[in-house]
Amino acid sequence: MAVDEIRIAVSPGEIRAVFLAGGRLVRYVVDRPGDARRLGDVVLGRVKRLVRGLDAAFVDIGERQDGFLATADAGPPGAGRRPIGRLLREGEAVVVEVIREAMPPKGAKLRVAADPGEATRPLGLRPPVPLVRGPDPVRRAVEMLATEACRLIVVDAPGIAAWLRNALPDLAERIQLTTIPGAAFNGSDVDEQLERLLRPSVPLPSGGGVTIVETPALVAIDVDSGATERDGASATALAVNLEAAEEVARQMALRGLAGQVVVDFMPMRRRDHRAAVLARLRTALTEAGIGEVEVAGYTRLGLVEMRRRRTGPTLTETLQRRCALCEGSGRVDSPVTVALAALRAALAADQVSPGRPLAIEAAAEVVAALDRDVADARAEAETRLGRPLLVRPAAGVPTPGFTITEVIGQRT
Repeated sequence: MAVDEIRIAVSPGEIRAVFLAGGRLVRYVVDRPGDARRLGDVVLGRVKRLVRGLDAAFVDIGERQDGFLATADAGPPGAGRRPIGRLLREGEAVVVEVIREAMPPKGAKLRVAADPGEATRPLGLRPPVPLVRGPDPVRRAVEMLATEACRLIVVDAPGIAAWLRNALPDLAERIQLTTIPGAAFNGSDVDEQLERLLRPSVPLPSGGGVTIVETPALVAIDVDSGATERDGASATALAVNLEAAEEVARQMALRGLAGQVVVDFMPMRRRDHRAAVLARLRTALTEAGIGEVEVAGYTRLGLVEMRRRRTGPTLTETLQRRCALCEGSGRVDSPVTVALAALRAALAADQVSPGRPLAIEAAAEVVAALDRDVADARAEAETRLGRPLLVRPAAGVPTPGFTITEVIGQRT
């Protein structure tokens, strides 16, 4: 189903964009300008080292970790595979594009964008030098998903509204700019859908469900029938699996799942049923608009294997961190995620009762994030408020939570 509604909310330290189809969330993009995102960047780099055993090169692109350039990505298109030593020399300059974000301990993955040639030599550029900045995640998603089917685009930042009208002239009349900061999600159930987004278990319309577990090695997805009942076990398994195939594609788009993905569908004995589920899965993946996904089919043990090229962190990796003491997914919102949510809540509280001296009370690591990791976002929030924002640790507040309180005895 095509995206018919886009809402973009801009807040200190973060831009959030939701893409809806029939009121249902199909894509969620978070851009934190302070993050060192490099996907799509074009850089004049320098070949640091050739590793003939890997048939690859490591290229200095100005990051802590050198980028990785495989021989398959080192030559001009259509040139065929040649040994890395015949394509590059150590110390030479090369123009490369970042095609996968750095994910420690691995550096960014690169491909040759062009020969440095005469275009850069007269400029006296000494690598590494950034040449072209790749589009930010929100703009990339808008350009890919905003079509004639989109009937409404709501944004709460004049600058982004202006860019949208320029980038999407055919949809300009459907763009609404709200003058209330942080109000782009108002009038919808977006916040409720986002609250449920990263739960490990996702219900299906029939009563079944899928459970998603992300690990460093792969993504494991399990399908359960729950209370679903059809005319016999075979019909039940087919009905649940067809629903699950569509939900798996939706969750891969929503969560940015990539790498090796394994789905344990409910067992099906009939070949035509298995073929129908694979066909539904492939169709749903195409409609999800997430690029090429290799669906290998069923393994000997009945699992469905897929592979999608990984270009950056998943949504879970962006918003959460591992928590050994947490139940369920074993993850909890990261201190930065909580800190940015607290700043949004403080601005919202000021809309209700302007002028009150406000304080954020949170766990010590969230306070540390507000003081250090998102200090610029905190300063922006204070500028919007027109006064300092008190931040203090509170032992009784759980790590994922915070409270906004009025500072008693002070008025502005």
